[in-house]
Amino acid sequence: MYQGDQSERMKNQIKQTMDISRTQTAISVVEEDLKLSQVKLRVSMSTECNLKDQIKKLEDDRSSLEAAKAGLEAECSTLREKVEVLNELYQQKEMALQK
Repeated sequence: MYQGDQSERMKNQIKQTMDISRTQTAISVVEEDLKLSQVKLRVSMSTECNLKDQIKKLEDDRSSLEAAKAGLEAECSTLREKVEVLNELYQQKEMALQK
């Protein structure tokens, strides 16, 4: 009986050792997956920050361009009015010359 008990204990110890080994392997795999996920998360967060910076810059550029557009439209309107006034003066002078 003593040998049977010792044999059974050995089997149990081997089984426990194998279970521990499997568990440690599973833990290692999970830890590697976690590390990979953390790297992916950092890359995603960095990309998100970069994209937010680009969006901010584009919004600032858009605002500047809109302000420039408004200024150019005002200048264009002023120039059109000047052209109309000059055309009227030209027509008045032509009429005066014809008389």
